[in-house]
Amino acid sequence: MQQGCAIAERARILVVDDDIAARLTLQAVLGDLYDVIVAIDALEAERILETQEIEVLLTDYDMPGRSGVDLITLVLERFPLVVPILLTGHTSKREVRTADRDRNIFAVLSKPYDPAALLRSLRLAVATAQLRSLHRPMIQRNA
Repeated sequence: MQQGCAIAERARILVVDDDIAARLTLQAVLGDLYDVIVAIDALEAERILETQEIEVLLTDYDMPGRSGVDLITLVLERFPLVVPILLTGHTSKREVRTADRDRNIFAVLSKPYDPAALLRSLRLAVATAQLRSLHRPMIQRNA
């Protein structure tokens, strides 16, 4: 599915976290500003990305099966218009630091996250997604 949003639409944020309390909290915090879609793991997130237009991926790092870093790697390869943000309680883990440095992760936010910092990061991520959408043919050609 083509990814990217028109500027006038509410952006769609895909929240991926195996913790139901975290998903519900993020849905409550973000639901007034964005269309929030939730997934419990990377596999469900991949199915959603294949069928729905998503602008920003907000994923937890530590999940059963594939990690959030693995999911972001897949998203960057298959859905280059989606802007990824990683939430983690493991900022000291080498994989997270390496992913932040080496991959095109828009932001890495530590848990517990500051809601104001999360909202700022999401506003910037949505703006980035909108710019990518405007340049869709060039981005998809280079992906």
